[in-house]
Amino acid sequence: PGSLFGLNKRDYWDWVEQLPNYIYNEKQNPFLMQTITSVKNSLKMRTSAGRGRCFIRLGLMKKILSVPVDYLLKNRKLTDYWYSRESIIGNAALAANFMSLLFEVTEVDFELAYKNASFLDESWILPIYVSLELPSVEDFGMVVCHVENRAIVTCVGPDSLAHRVHIEAGDCIDAVNDQCVYTANTKVSKLLDQSKEKLHLSVIKAKLTDGTPFAPLARRMLFLESYGTGSELLSNVVTVNSPTVRSAAPENAQLSLCTERVYQLVYLGKMEVDEGCGDALIASAVQQVLTGGDKPTSTALTVTDSVVTVQCTDGRKKVGTAYLCSIVTPEAFRP
Repeated sequence: PGSLFGLNKRDYWDWVEQLPNYIYNEKQNPFLMQTITSVKNSLKMRTSAGRGRCFIRLGLMKKILSVPVDYLLKNRKLTDYWYSRESIIGNAALAANFMSLLFEVTEVDFELAYKNASFLDESWILPIYVSLELPSVEDFGMVVCHVENRAIVTCVGPDSLAHRVHIEAGDCIDAVNDQCVYTANTKVSKLLDQSKEKLHLSVIKAKLTDGTPFAPLARRMLFLESYGTGSELLSNVVTVNSPTVRSAAPENAQLSLCTERVYQLVYLGKMEVDEGCGDALIASAVQQVLTGGDKPTSTALTVTDSVVTVQCTDGRKKVGTAYLCSIVTPEAFRP
């Protein structure tokens, strides 16, 4: 109930993932087992929906999409646990028709990039996925903002390496040397600094093959544009990567890759408490803010290497920016 296939417990990936535990009396299909293991171990998806979509892609390429359904249908108790009798899979006649369609699909050859899976939690659509092999250099000439753990390119300097390899504003840096940025929990600049000679960069393009924006990236860019994030850093990037200025730039200039982390927050209000107050007083202050009745305000918290700022908006209109603090790196820890 509630879905086309009558799924009544979570998501189809949940029973596919558990299927190897219920195959007793017959030999397990090795391709199916390998596919399930690959999807389970992938770091690019975090939801059952995303892993289910990835499983379908791999199943289409390996021509095994009918195998898990066949295993499920042979176990009536398991089928009844996951599907109602009125559903396509729960109904014997409809399930037979469904299986015949899955067999026909095996006649089609699919070529779907397995690495292009970073946005399966959000969308079925396949964005353009580009793999680049670049020299390891100090000056890339782009501004990267981290939004929801995605490294979004917001600005690209002219005559820069990023510009020459056709990286554009709105693109997403997916992986650096095969290390997924989404799960690395670190900034792109640090991953790039770890590169010695060759650099392998995986990029998800902001636009699809027909020129329309890729929705998950377009939504993040819209959020960044509403706060103007990255605009103050663009002049630095352009200057350092300009051939006419490079010769006069100091040798230790390192403004080529500026990174920010941007967090979407909702400002609910404030309550002043004395320094050193206990947990109980803080909990009471939080409760007063939550019940205070102030209008929630859309807010962006931006963290760079040196500054923490918060910016509030009313719709698309900026209503205020506050610098919370500056981050000072001791000389001993500076590069």
